[in-house]
Amino acid sequence: MSQWEKVMSLFIMKILHILDSGKSGINGITNVVIQLSYAQRKLGNDVFVGLTRNSTLINDEFFFIVDTVVKFKYVLKLCVPDIVVFHSLYNMDYIYFANILLKKCIPYLIVFHGGASSDNYKKHYFKKVLANIIFFNRFVKKAAKVIYLNKAELSKSIFQRINNKYSIIPNGIVLNNIDLEKKVLTLPLTITFISRMDIYGKGLDVLMKVIAILYKSEYNCLLRFLFYGYSYEGSHHIIDGYGDFAQYGGVVYGKDKDAVFRNTDMVILPSRSEGMPLTILEAFSYGVPCIVTPQTNMSDLIELNQAGWVTNLDVQEMVDCIKKAYGEYIVNYETYRKSCLMLAQRFDWSNIAQQSIKIYSDVLCFGNKVM
Repeated sequence: MSQWEKVMSLFIMKILHILDSGKSGINGITNVVIQLSYAQRKLGNDVFVGLTRNSTLINDEFFFIVDTVVKFKYVLKLCVPDIVVFHSLYNMDYIYFANILLKKCIPYLIVFHGGASSDNYKKHYFKKVLANIIFFNRFVKKAAKVIYLNKAELSKSIFQRINNKYSIIPNGIVLNNIDLEKKVLTLPLTITFISRMDIYGKGLDVLMKVIAILYKSEYNCLLRFLFYGYSYEGSHHIIDGYGDFAQYGGVVYGKDKDAVFRNTDMVILPSRSEGMPLTILEAFSYGVPCIVTPQTNMSDLIELNQAGWVTNLDVQEMVDCIKKAYGEYIVNYETYRKSCLMLAQRFDWSNIAQQSIKIYSDVLCFGNKVM
């Protein structure tokens, strides 16, 4: 045990995470914060989570609804946090809450989860620029530290000059007990999309054009595409018309989600903007290789570790990439499987929690002066 670990073992940190659980009640960021808070708690810390929207999917004594300033002040008084961590960026409640923390000299951190990436500004550009000027630049500047999920997200950040006090903490995963016995390969191969059914943000407009081409080719009998995730105002109907070749399976949790990963051959995520998508890390933990765009910030990791394939958000290039993935997976699927499982070991939540606590502690010890 290092000297730092000996010191920190005597210190119980009180941490308050704040996040927006989204319209669906739970999303990828929510899952990340839930798992991170549990892992931090296992290390002996007092960890609480404040949700800016009511969520019936979460029933835990450590979770609170903080959809008003009054409720936020109540939670501060109840929990007495040493540090507060905001997750994601564009939420006006965060501005009000941060002002309260500054007055109380409680340091806060911001985990952008992809929200600071220039890729994310192609949609609602002028609205976001104006919001930054009026509200969010100051919010970011006053943070004791900002957290990026990987170097790719950092390199695309529009806030590097506003706050250069940053650390990198990746998302984590719960490792699964996947045995390495030889997998029985059956056709058609299953390629799964499992994320929000956000047609533009997740690149589904391009993917469906790809599916239309493959549907009319010899790959009609060699592949099938399954889609899972929250549907925005019937967005899942974009998949209609392809029969068994492309199907929507709704939202999956728990054992149902486990079954999806265990029974898929590849995962595809052609997003236009991401932080560090949990879907990809979860796929690795099941030994499932992935097809991604560079905008997922996972392309370097995947290419360096033979954990899948990378394609630009171009119809013909994606068609060619999927065909290539099919050919290579058929021949080397056990190699891809083992590579993904080994890669997943890096992102075990216990390791990620320790990294986060070290960074929070450094802020409290050396950087807790709020200017």
